[in-house]
Amino acid sequence: MNNWQYSKPINLLLVLCLGLGLFFSGCAKKPLPWSRDLDRKALKLFNEGQDYFNRGKYWSARRRYNKVIRKFKRSRYADNAQFMIGETYAVKRRYEIAVEAYHKVTERYPASELLSLVAEKEYAIAMYFWEDGAKKTAIDIFSKVVDAYPYNDLAPKAQYRIADYYYTEKKDYAEAIVQYERLIDEFPQGGAYLAEAVFRLGISHLEESLMWALDQESTDLAILQFKRIINEFPQSPYVAKARETLTRAISKKAKKEYKTGYFYYWEGKYEAARLYYDSVLETYSDTPWVADSIFDIGRTYYKEKKWLLAQEYFNKVQKEYPKRVKLVAKAAKMLEKCARKIRKIGRASCRERV
Repeated sequence: MNNWQYSKPINLLLVLCLGLGLFFSGCAKKPLPWSRDLDRKALKLFNEGQDYFNRGKYWSARRRYNKVIRKFKRSRYADNAQFMIGETYAVKRRYEIAVEAYHKVTERYPASELLSLVAEKEYAIAMYFWEDGAKKTAIDIFSKVVDAYPYNDLAPKAQYRIADYYYTEKKDYAEAIVQYERLIDEFPQGGAYLAEAVFRLGISHLEESLMWALDQESTDLAILQFKRIINEFPQSPYVAKARETLTRAISKKAKKEYKTGYFYYWEGKYEAARLYYDSVLETYSDTPWVADSIFDIGRTYYKEKKWLLAQEYFNKVQKEYPKRVKLVAKAAKMLEKCARKIRKIGRASCRERV
């Protein structure tokens, strides 16, 4: 777990609720500077609500807070009253209702000084649901945090949870792409897990990519993300994983080129086949398909009766890829065939064919 996660959010919520009740009660007895011009009736009602709250009479407390909101909605205590309504539900662990009450502070009082505190409360409740296994409920609350408090430090953490849910829990890679892109684009300050987000974005693109014979746009997007990790986050523990997965993604692209060349080979279009094999050699030189391409280039020349050229490529397979035992054995057989052809018509005639 990252150090910003709550280990026991439910206990923290209860402590926060009771502590804030006492805090606002103290404010009522000795008003803050910004509340000195508060209507006395609103203050009286709010103090009554605080008194009921501190005695555990939450229903009666809510009645007083609601009266403050209805009768004195323009007073400076209205947002505090709305917040405390959320506290009355949170202290009884009615967290979903509490979130709705807290969020009304943001909706009704966008200039309130309580917004950061509201964000903390909503995030803590989301973490409670997350750790309790109700992750869909948690995601809904995390979404509120992201949308309502984009400049709060909790927003990128909430967005990370949303993306993680679709990536890990649902394995909905299309939606994971959307959520990780939002995390990376809108919250670049989330450095602690930004490299992980980029890596998972690459994996999501790779999971969404089609089989090698079809369009490889998603594979290309995955490759860009893996290269970004290597270049922008050289100290990240995800670099090793990125290199490994990058090789796999590039190999998939190479396979498409090789298989296309292979198709033209069997169609008897040897020059066209070599174009694709050469593309593998030039563009995907670090993939396993290079050895196969070299071998097949040799075969195209053999078919065209250019046996000296064919020999060059079969020899190259044997010298450069000794660990490809089966392919080396096939190259040895093709070299024998070339040698027989050359002996039959003479080396001079072979040079003329080249």
